[in-house]
Amino acid sequence: MISRLKFGILILACFFSTLAWAQNGKLFNTDNQLSSNLATQVFQDSNGFIWIATRNGLNSYDGYNFTVLKKNSAEIPGLNSNYINCIEQRANGQLLVGTNNSLQYFDGCQFQSIPMLDSRNKELRTYVTQIYPLRNKDVLIGTSGYGIMLLKEDAGECHALKGKVEKLKYIRRMLEDKWGRLWIVGEDGKLHRREANGKVTSNFPGTEGLTAQDIQQDRQGNIYLATRNAGVYILKTGTRTFSRISSIRDGENRLVSPDISSWLTMRRTWWITVSSRAIRRW
Repeated sequence: MISRLKFGILILACFFSTLAWAQNGKLFNTDNQLSSNLATQVFQDSNGFIWIATRNGLNSYDGYNFTVLKKNSAEIPGLNSNYINCIEQRANGQLLVGTNNSLQYFDGCQFQSIPMLDSRNKELRTYVTQIYPLRNKDVLIGTSGYGIMLLKEDAGECHALKGKVEKLKYIRRMLEDKWGRLWIVGEDGKLHRREANGKVTSNFPGTEGLTAQDIQQDRQGNIYLATRNAGVYILKTGTRTFSRISSIRDGENRLVSPDISSWLTMRRTWWITVSSRAIRRW
């Protein structure tokens, strides 16, 4: 867990490294401006600012200095928790923040809550695991215990996503693929996919016994599945079986078997953690 969190901080250093992709970077931590070493996400908004979610506040980086936003701040009020788990931006530019008990947005001056309502329109307070913008400008909200919530474009409240997907209550990661299907990684490491007709598929050849951590898609449509202790698996476009990628090598060109817990795509390059030792470029 700690190596995954340090990954997020190291990614920030990689982001501001040279375009030559030098594999050196600066480590930001509590000794160097960051509010916590336990970082959960690094996000860049449409204005170029870097936001870092941590277990002790939200950090904003303008390329020179950090600004730390916390609960009960007099200068920027409204943040209801210092346990920040995820950050995203809506199509209208509104910055969304998921905490351990709610979904909020930042209007540039203060934080305000966005109600999350269940099927009976009862407001929920729950751990937000992911904020995921869809291509149609709606936003999906992954939660721990209440499944997937839907925030319609420009709406001021979330509602439970309807259909057979409602049976999935503990959400870790989501991905809308090029064909409009929604891939879902549960907190139990199981992989699911909501089809265009609403049906949920949960059995995928090649994933038996795997504990999924994250999921991504490249521009060619290939699906990449990060797992715990089993490396990265790929579902190539036009195929039906996931296969393990065995060609990831470390800085000394040695073949490695990575425990992938988090990654980031930059300029068609995958940055991943390898065997809890470092970030590798692949």
